[in-house]
Amino acid sequence: MIEFSQIHPGEHIKVLVNIEDDIEGELYAKVKDNCKDYLVVNYYNETSKIYKDAYLYDLEDKEELVQEMNISEHYQDDIIFKNVKSSLYALLDDIDSDCEYSSIYDESDDDGSDLEDFIVSDTEDTGGVCIPNQEQKNIDKEWNDWIPTSPGSRKYKEVVNSIETQVKYLNDEINF
Repeated sequence: MIEFSQIHPGEHIKVLVNIEDDIEGELYAKVKDNCKDYLVVNYYNETSKIYKDAYLYDLEDKEELVQEMNISEHYQDDIIFKNVKSSLYALLDDIDSDCEYSSIYDESDDDGSDLEDFIVSDTEDTGGVCIPNQEQKNIDKEWNDWIPTSPGSRKYKEVVNSIETQVKYLNDEINF
């Protein structure tokens, strides 16, 4: 149970906020002042920068008001952030101490070029009809012979069969 009167300036809280119309999220905040029926806080915003596998946050200059009913967690006397660089903070629990790479990396600089040979384009022709080999035929036979006994396994088999039907239909369309 969170004791509102026990929240002091400099401590951290987690606040339930409305991000968009029906979308709620939780943000970390640093308490600037407790005014008895509301708090004055500065929010931490997640950035695209990473330090030792932990996302970095910057602390907003803008002060916001928070009511008691919006507080989901109070970190009383707990240090939950590490100041990595001027105005950039990382959650202590997210920092991988075994990570040898201690520089700050900006994830927005990653253009994915190292995946070019790995990702197959949706428009790329993969060679037309795939003729199954004997091992694939054996797997198909075992799958078709399997009779699921639980509701979950029956649903699983239905989903897989539905996907297989859709793939066969798409292959027929492509190879027509």
